[in-house]
Amino acid sequence: MISEFSLRIKLLPGEAYIWDCATGQNFRRQRLYSALLVYIIGELRSENLCRVWIGADLDNEASQKGIANAGFHHVADLVVSRVLAMRLVWVQGQPGVPAHIIAEARRAFLDDRDKVWLRAVSAPAQR
Repeated sequence: MISEFSLRIKLLPGEAYIWDCATGQNFRRQRLYSALLVYIIGELRSENLCRVWIGADLDNEASQKGIANAGFHHVADLVVSRVLAMRLVWVQGQPGVPAHIIAEARRAFLDDRDKVWLRAVSAPAQR
């Protein structure tokens, strides 16, 4: 569960999700976060997990750098927007990322709920 977005992640067997990590102020800039992520990935691989999802706020450059240093690839952004009283959440794929990987991110983070919004938005234009 990503409590900030009230989203339940739908993981398949062989997948894991890492969320809500922090490095104490006195230990920052020592690459401990990257080292910990590399260790976690190794442990998960030893348990035959094949995919690990991780997230960081777009403005959290330190976490993004640590995630990249650990070998993760930026495949998509989870976008949250408010329209009147509704909260819309969707997955925006990064350029150059294969469509099937972006589809997997949508499945994991939205359980394809964004397709409902796309149908609702495009339905009036089709009438």
